[in-house]
Amino acid sequence: MIKQGNFYFITNKFYEIYDKDHLLMKNKEKENNNLHDRPCFFAFEDNKNPNIFWCIPISSKTEKYILEYEKKLAKQKSRSVKNPKCTTIFFGDVMGIKRAFLIQNMFPVTEKYISSVYIDKNTKNAVTIDAAAEKEIIKNAKNALKLVRFGNPTIIFADILKIYDALCSESSINLGHIICLNGVTSSGKTSIAKEIQNISEKNYYYVSLDMFEQMANLKYRIKSYYHELNDCVKVMYEAVSSFAKLGKNVILDTIFLDIPEFPNIYERFIEVCAGITIFNIHVTCPLDECKRRNISRKDRIVELSEWQNERMAILPYFLTVDTINKNPTECANEILKQIDFTFYT
Repeated sequence: MIKQGNFYFITNKFYEIYDKDHLLMKNKEKENNNLHDRPCFFAFEDNKNPNIFWCIPISSKTEKYILEYEKKLAKQKSRSVKNPKCTTIFFGDVMGIKRAFLIQNMFPVTEKYISSVYIDKNTKNAVTIDAAAEKEIIKNAKNALKLVRFGNPTIIFADILKIYDALCSESSINLGHIICLNGVTSSGKTSIAKEIQNISEKNYYYVSLDMFEQMANLKYRIKSYYHELNDCVKVMYEAVSSFAKLGKNVILDTIFLDIPEFPNIYERFIEVCAGITIFNIHVTCPLDECKRRNISRKDRIVELSEWQNERMAILPYFLTVDTINKNPTECANEILKQIDFTFYT
């Protein structure tokens, strides 16, 4: 099992499949005319896919990379950059010896392409670095990933997003994520959901509480409303979880109420969707406007939004959008932008 902060060696098979253009650092180097496993790679976890780690090669050729580091700084100074810095090369001690961590050469990998962990022959333990250096390396690497994702692919030598997508397709653990739109009726959740589907480059499946409530037999809903609705909610959570576990992204249009008829409703949702990334979005709108929309829709109790607002469960929110100040397209764009930013930072 790969552990963040350890060092690993990569199999030749990985290079055969994913480095046909020979842009990654060679798996073998010569030392005293003998071939050996080099370089080894510092590993850290991917934000989205639990099956993927990012590998940063380390090199003993520190003098070479110090010169490269200084050239990068000099180039920035020549462009009158006030505070020049180089975050794609980092220097740190590994087993007491200074090494260059080459963030500019990093790439993603899965466990099947790991040949072995780097072990200290004296202690028989996996080699690690101090916590401060580890934190700084990961921060710099994630910043580099963000730049690659948002329009500067040349900061990393290889086409790492192409490799990443291929590994995700190959991986048996490629979970989708859930955008959970929570808000009172007529706050604008459904309109936002439709816009997310329209403008996103990713495929999102739409699931709503109204949809599942309509599946229930009207006769039984009239007879025992909360009992039937509870069953609908349970099935809805299972459906959303199943979509995500099959690698499908989901928009859930719902409301979490803190009332005796729905005990621990949010906790039940989190339990069913354990291990899946969930983005809770609070969709808000002034109650007067919700009331106006309820009247206009003619299929809602006029005062329902106000009643729900007084009974909303407390949730940890990723983002809040207000549909009185922004239209559905603007809200959808803001949600997608923040989600994209989270996955690549």
